[in-house]
Amino acid sequence: GATLVNQELSESVMLRAVAVIDSALEASKMALNASIIIIVAMFGVIVAGMYVKRKRYTFLSKHKFTIKLA
Repeated sequence: GATLVNQELSESVMLRAVAVIDSALEASKMALNASIIIIVAMFGVIVAGMYVKRKRYTFLSKHKFTIKLA
């Protein structure tokens, strides 16, 4: 019966290893998704900031007299 016990042990170990690998892959996938989201968000913020800045510059050049008053 020793061989059967060993076989069961190795099977449970393999199953556990597979489960660990699976969860690790899932975690890394989530981390990758999170980093992609963060990168996209940062890029969006930068683009939005540039757009707003350009808008403000055109706004300022259009309304130079109001700036002189202020």
